[in-house]
Amino acid sequence: MDEDHQMVKKQTAKLYGNDIGIRIGMHIKYELEKRIYKQQIKGIIQTPPAQNSPSVITRVIR
Repeated sequence: MDEDHQMVKKQTAKLYGNDIGIRIGMHIKYELEKRIYKQQIKGIIQTPPAQNSPSVITRVIR
């Protein structure tokens, strides 16, 4: 009976460990996706529009 009790304890600990790992993993994945999304938006905002490039301006003036 003691062996059964120990086995149940190990299985329960494994299940809780997996559950906690999945929860932490999902949070980390969410944070990573959020940071990537923010970087992409910053890149879009910092990229100058094509109309402001010098070659387009000189073509319009000529």
